[in-house]
Amino acid sequence: MALHDYPIPDLDVTLQEVGRVLQLTLSPDLYPEFKSTLGQQRELLQEAQQKLAAIASGQENWVTAQFKSRLLSCTDPLPTSTALPAVLPPSRANKCTQLERAASLLWAVAKLYCEPSLVEGDVPTERTQQSEVFAASRIPGREQDEIKVRSFLNLHAIITCARGVFPVDILWRPSTGGPISALPFLDIYNQLAQVMSQPTAGKQNDPSTICSFSALERKVWAALREEILEQGGAAATSLGLMESAVLALSLEDCNPPPEPADSLNAVRLGVVNLVVFSDGTAGMVFEHSAVDGMVAGLVSECVYNLSETVNLNLVHTDTGNVNGSVTVNSANSVSPTPLTFPLQGINNPDLSPSLKATHPIITFEVCSYPDVFSTIRGQRGLYDAWINFSLQLSLRQTLGESAASHILVTPTHMRHFKHGRCDPTYSLTMRSRQLVGALESCTGPDNTTQYTTDLLRLFHVAFLEHKNLIKNTKSGLGVGPHLAALRWSMPPDNPLKKFLDSFGYKVRMVLNGKGSFALVLEKLQESLK
Repeated sequence: MALHDYPIPDLDVTLQEVGRVLQLTLSPDLYPEFKSTLGQQRELLQEAQQKLAAIASGQENWVTAQFKSRLLSCTDPLPTSTALPAVLPPSRANKCTQLERAASLLWAVAKLYCEPSLVEGDVPTERTQQSEVFAASRIPGREQDEIKVRSFLNLHAIITCARGVFPVDILWRPSTGGPISALPFLDIYNQLAQVMSQPTAGKQNDPSTICSFSALERKVWAALREEILEQGGAAATSLGLMESAVLALSLEDCNPPPEPADSLNAVRLGVVNLVVFSDGTAGMVFEHSAVDGMVAGLVSECVYNLSETVNLNLVHTDTGNVNGSVTVNSANSVSPTPLTFPLQGINNPDLSPSLKATHPIITFEVCSYPDVFSTIRGQRGLYDAWINFSLQLSLRQTLGESAASHILVTPTHMRHFKHGRCDPTYSLTMRSRQLVGALESCTGPDNTTQYTTDLLRLFHVAFLEHKNLIKNTKSGLGVGPHLAALRWSMPPDNPLKKFLDSFGYKVRMVLNGKGSFALVLEKLQESLK
């Protein structure tokens, strides 16, 4: 598909949107102060705009470059800052063992890795983010991390389990210099079976030590990695194999927690790409600086659907034929060898407190008739408008009047531009606030709502306003990245900066919160339901 470079924003358009949002969220005495300060700082903003335009000129997507640079500079541990977790349910097509499920998912990953067009379905989309989904590692640095992609150079995945850390082939090259293909399912399964037949890992093979390093504060992990590489030997070689894998998979000896939220926490704490529990439930973790949530969701769905096409009868009949592929004997004959990590002299710091306690995740399901959700999803923009208005009402019921000071963000995918990601849409409007006020006033003590013609009219106009804001962002008129660039160009003591800084935070909707939001998540969850 024909993709465009991301446009250079217009300063007046951005400042007009800033004024609209702050008029809704600032107290009556602060908004005039903002307008006055904005007028005083106009010349400084125009200088910053000229510098940004010069830098952005000729770039395919200055927004994504800016986003990745900032996110890769984040010093927080990966699980609390840039991990995107997802849970994959057990197989619907097959009743299978943990090893069969793991082998199916590995085969699906290999298939998608070789044929990235599979994630598109019937509608072609840009693939710039998919290039960093697999065979990519976030290498820690003292000042900024780096996404290192080793595309089509290595053919293995890393398996971690109680028996240790093992490289397992999931791809093969039928001819020298030719294209790579997914290794047949049975060959992948046989390697996993050989891994699980090994004895429990000893101290130097224990995966918990090396795997926990990426959950450390980033500068600490960078220093540890440098020590390992300088020391050389088996530990450095093993680390190199882990960082060059297509992905890492953890085989857990237990069933997943009963609640989906706890499964998400377990996946997030696993600091690996793929986790398979003993009942076949699986989880995937994506690096947010490489992909946004929409691409992560599309890839997860594609991996799951591909894994459902595997013929598990091959495990029992051992015919060596899956989906038209032939068995590669070398994979059956070579037993995976565990990696070793002799870390003598390496200072191993303690891990931070439980992420579940400090950064909780809560999930819930909304039960309804299938045709209701089909109707909602069929109307462009209606689904996220419904969620947005519900969240505004929930915040009002949870936080009271102080809810009016929060800025709400709807992530909007920029798939019409090269290297497109999600840009923020500031979806709080005067109409949505009127709707929320009306909903609150007509909701009875039993949580039922008396719907009226006026209420439905308010919903309609608020929805149209929401839809127009989303459309503007998708057209390249979103102001979030521009605001970020303007904020970062200002000295810390600039009087305008305090007004623009409020656009720099958001709470992710999984419900996943921190700080004061972590204390009210459960109450917010009930209100949102």
